[in-house]
Amino acid sequence: MPTGRSLRRRAMPYLLLAPVLIAIVIFQVYPFILGVWYAFHDIQLVSLRTFVFTGLRNFQLVMSSTSPHFWRQVVVNSVTFSVGSLVGQMGIGLALAIILQQKWLRGRDVFRAIYLIPWVIAGVIVGYTWRFMYDPRAGMLSTLMWSLGLSPVSWLSVPQLTMPALILANIWRGTGFSLVMQTAGLQSIPDELYDAAVVDGASDWQTIRSIVLPLLKPFILIDLIIATMRTVNVFDLIFVMTNGGPIFRTEVLPLFMYHQAFDMGYVGRGAAVATMILLISAILTVLYLKLLRTEDRTE
Repeated sequence: MPTGRSLRRRAMPYLLLAPVLIAIVIFQVYPFILGVWYAFHDIQLVSLRTFVFTGLRNFQLVMSSTSPHFWRQVVVNSVTFSVGSLVGQMGIGLALAIILQQKWLRGRDVFRAIYLIPWVIAGVIVGYTWRFMYDPRAGMLSTLMWSLGLSPVSWLSVPQLTMPALILANIWRGTGFSLVMQTAGLQSIPDELYDAAVVDGASDWQTIRSIVLPLLKPFILIDLIIATMRTVNVFDLIFVMTNGGPIFRTEVLPLFMYHQAFDMGYVGRGAAVATMILLISAILTVLYLKLLRTEDRTE
C-alpha cells in the first residue's frame, strides 16, 4: 500500500501542471465551446441574455450575405490575401535563409535578428506603421515618389492597389518567421553533402534543387502550416489599415466576423463565421499533415 510520501510524490507533477491546465480550460477551451454554441443560436448584441436555437440558420444567413457578398468578395479576398502572403513570405524567407547561410557573409546573426523584429511586433503597430508609410501626403513612399518626379498614389484608397498593399505589409511582418524555420532546416543539412556536390561539379542552382529543397520539405511544410493558420486569422493589421475598405475590397473572414458581431450586432452570425474559420484552419492543417506523412513515407 503506497505511503503518504509516495502519494505526494506521484501527485506533485499533476499539482504543478494544474495552474496551466486550469488557465487553458478557462481562456481557451471554454471560449471555444461557447463560441461554437453561439453559432447555433440567434444572439444579438442588444440582448445577450436571450438565446434562441436556430440550427444552421446563422451559417445560411452568413453565406447568403450580399453586402458584402460572401462568396465573390469575402471568400475571394481571403483566398487572395492568404495565397499572396504565403507565397511572398515563404519565398522571401527561403531566399534570405539561403543567402544568410553562406559562410562568407559577415554579421549573419545580426541580419537574422533584424529580419525577425517585424514578426515579434504587434499587428496593430505594424498596421499603423504601414498606414503611415502609405499616406499620400506625408508617407515615406510618397516622399520617395516625389523625389523621383512621380505623383504620389493613395495606396489604401484605390481599390486596385489596396489588396497588394496589405499583402506587402503582411509579407514584411511574417517573413522573419519563415526565415527562422528555413534556417533551422538548412543548419540540419550535413556539410558533407555540400562538399560532395562541389566535388561532383554541381552548380549552386543544382545544389539547391537536388540537395537543399528535398531536405527542406518537412521544414517548409511545418512553416506552411503555422503561416497558414496565422494568415487566415489576420485581423488587427487589416482592421487598422483599411477596416475592409474601400467598398469591401479587403473584407476578409476575420474582419467579416467582427463586423457581423459588433457593428451589426449579430453575435450568433459572428460566431458562425468564427466557427467556419476554425473549420477551414483544421481542414488545412489535416491536409498539410497528411502531405507531411506522405513525404516521410516516400523517403
